[in-house]
Amino acid sequence: MEENNILGVILAGGKSKRFGEDKNQIKLGDKTLLEHVLYKITDKFKEILIVTNHTLKIQKKENIIIIPDCLNDLGPLAGVLSSMKWVKENDKSYKWIATFP
Repeated sequence: MEENNILGVILAGGKSKRFGEDKNQIKLGDKTLLEHVLYKITDKFKEILIVTNHTLKIQKKENIIIIPDCLNDLGPLAGVLSSMKWVKENDKSYKWIATFP
């Protein structure tokens, strides 16, 4: 399996109800939780999608694309569907999607 045939997808569209505040902006040490995930996976994938309905404060990079959920309030599978639609609409050749919370 070729790494460049896998799309990295961060599912960041949740409401964080149980957490109490937006998990994407919470800091753990000197980075937000989202930045920790990006740090771990950025060099592993040709492109990374972040599926969210929030305004994110992240450093823009060429291989990181932020898209909205195609359906609101339907949980993480809506984020997976959103990424699958993005692949099709943008004529990408990814055969696999690796998701990260």
